[in-house]
Amino acid sequence: MFAEVENRVIKEVTPYNSGEIVIGKIRKMKFAEIIDNSIGDRWFKAKITFFSVEFDEKKQTEVEKKVSAFYLVKAENLKQAIENLIEFHKTTQSDYTIASVVEMLIEDVLYYQPAEELRVFMIKKIIEYP
Repeated sequence: MFAEVENRVIKEVTPYNSGEIVIGKIRKMKFAEIIDNSIGDRWFKAKITFFSVEFDEKKQTEVEKKVSAFYLVKAENLKQAIENLIEFHKTTQSDYTIASVVEMLIEDVLYYQPAEELRVFMIKKIIEYP
């Protein structure tokens, strides 16, 4: 699978690059949603915790359940990433909290739609220090 990802990224990036393309690391990440705001050029990984109350038959009481999900959010800065998350969840009826938002070293996200599923490839930023 990683060879397929590498080939796809090279094919997509080649028209925009005049030099050699080196892919240093590929890893799988699971995101519940991708919030791709057209404004902004930075990507953030957000952890959202959803709360629900369920009735426990054995204990005969209500039990709070927590389920976490990760989101990939595009924004100009941390504040806007949080605002984008809140806007995205305006219609959500579940109670939730934003557990964390961290900037990721992603240069760009390439969307690819094979017949069976949507795959998202992320190009990691290469930081060069003088």
